[in-house]
Amino acid sequence: MKKIILVIVVIVLSLTANAQSKRSKLVLKNGTELIGTIKSIDPIDVVKIVISNVETTIKFSEVAKIEEVNEDEEPSNNSVKQNNKKDEKIRVTELIDYPESYELKFGSHCIPMVLVKGGDLNMGYDDRHSWKMKSEPVHLVNVTSFYISTTFVSSDIVQSILGKKKKKDRYRPDSWKVAHDISQKIAIESGIPVRLPTEAEWEYAACSIEQDKIFNECTDVEFCLDIFDKFSNVDYVIDPTGPKEGKYHVIRNYNSKYGKFDRSAWYNYRDNAYFRIVVKAKDLK
Repeated sequence: MKKIILVIVVIVLSLTANAQSKRSKLVLKNGTELIGTIKSIDPIDVVKIVISNVETTIKFSEVAKIEEVNEDEEPSNNSVKQNNKKDEKIRVTELIDYPESYELKFGSHCIPMVLVKGGDLNMGYDDRHSWKMKSEPVHLVNVTSFYISTTFVSSDIVQSILGKKKKKDRYRPDSWKVAHDISQKIAIESGIPVRLPTEAEWEYAACSIEQDKIFNECTDVEFCLDIFDKFSNVDYVIDPTGPKEGKYHVIRNYNSKYGKFDRSAWYNYRDNAYFRIVVKAKDLK
């Protein structure tokens, strides 16, 4: 056992020494590849990698392999590489070919959904560009591929699920809980694990090449799954879900006068939020 531990330590020290002098490619088990300079490697804890002058911590258990980067190698169209531009919001990393769209059917209803291919997101924005972002510092996260509805959940759908009389074509829930409960009922009715989008998924979609298909001319605020608060965890996380506790939930808006990077809590827009649904691409059979 002592010999095995000694071998692991020697290998780790060797990897760290080489990685600190050269740029390395960190390949995660979900297919993501990060390019940067390895600062340290602990096989029973974390790997620390510096990307675009930002130190990022990744659990070693999420790492598939570490490779030295050939600086002369030209990246192909299928290469997954972390962009060194600090201002780039997202970088698509997933290579799995999912269908570009999906129709969620249940009963007589059909909800059109579009694929947003997963990757890395520089989540958050500084206070120069956002009214109440409350998300500093900007931090790198990974969002796996998902489908998001291109329309809000309608009154017709809510009526068929809850048996309520239709008042308007557009359904506006009385609270986040109502929106959440309806999304769960749709999941049961359809047999597909749909839900409200996490804030990371919403922001990733708002920065993706599919943004116009999803949000179009929409000017309304919409519910996210997460609780509203400042981001407390700035480590590299796959599919973050926000704070564990809090009084209000996040709402976001693509076409507000403050722009798509503004975030707020439901109490700021009481009785004025709608909702759409998402499902992870890997959860569709």
